[in-house]
Amino acid sequence: MEYLSLPEVEQNFDNLINKIAEDHQPITVKGSQNEVVILLKEYWAAIQDTIYLNSIPGYVDSVHQAIHSSREEWVNATELGL
Repeated sequence: MEYLSLPEVEQNFDNLINKIAEDHQPITVKGSQNEVVILLKEYWAAIQDTIYLNSIPGYVDSVHQAIHSSREEWVNATELGL
């Protein structure tokens, strides 16, 4: 992850946004007392989705179970009329 100072960000914020979009990498900005991370909106949405899904009791275990099950155990959604 790239680190930039606040003055570097202030000078060319629009180019920084384009760089983040092109490189698909977040950038950390160091202020005088704190650091923040700038990332694409779609990545933040994905992080929020992951947090939500991980908050559902048993969800992670069911995903692990599905990953480690044989394909013969899988159900085709079209066969269920879905």
